[in-house]
Amino acid sequence: MNLEEIHNGHKLYLKNKILECVGINIDSIDNKAGFFKNEFYRIFNNYTGFQYKDRYIYFIYFLQQLKKIKRYNNKDFDDYLTKLSVDGENLKGERFEILTYTRLIDNSIPFIKPKGNPDFEINIDQDKVYIECAIRQSNKKGWFAESIEGKIKEKQSKGYANIETALHIEISQTRYNSITEDESLDNDVLKKLIDEKIKEVDFGAIVLISTGYNQIGKVVGYPIFSYKENCSNGLRILHERMFSLKSEKTALTIKNFY
Repeated sequence: MNLEEIHNGHKLYLKNKILECVGINIDSIDNKAGFFKNEFYRIFNNYTGFQYKDRYIYFIYFLQQLKKIKRYNNKDFDDYLTKLSVDGENLKGERFEILTYTRLIDNSIPFIKPKGNPDFEINIDQDKVYIECAIRQSNKKGWFAESIEGKIKEKQSKGYANIETALHIEISQTRYNSITEDESLDNDVLKKLIDEKIKEVDFGAIVLISTGYNQIGKVVGYPIFSYKENCSNGLRILHERMFSLKSEKTALTIKNFY
């Protein structure tokens, strides 16, 4: 089987997967097809080699997560579908929020989506705690750590930072782009960064999340935590239940899926 035949097989499979998971036929005119149609053609027209493979596998994973939301709460699913209809840079944050949503589902953690911010409200062991999602992407040499610090400062200024709220920041692209630079953001560097920043903000916790493959090729999120001394104990319990990744952390390959 040659490369063209493989791609044609992938195209057919992915078209069927989009239809199965979100109910959109990308060959027809659909007002909600924006991101799905564009990402489909980006995968097959813009990428080759490992980038093609990574995007293809991750898109299937993302579709499967949306399908979980559809089963869990159809209204939230419709809301996300409406947001995804307008393709663009702002969707990267929505996509991370969607993965946070399904991580809560996967770990049987009850939650609601408030009308405003923070993004999630969770009742856990009689404590009410919150998660605010953010994404930080940077490919600017010499500015990787500063870009993460800038996002923390931005979120601190929004008015919902408190000891009951965890700030979750997706940093895959920033970390991926730092790997070949002098300023490589390894785990120790990132932990030191947020241990310093937690003292300057009102959030109960800061969690930096890198998305990639574990040793068996499964898409997972790798978290690095820092807690304020007086943070709600519910946040620690939440994260213990939310991230059951001990066996997956050891061999994570960071990828730029966004």
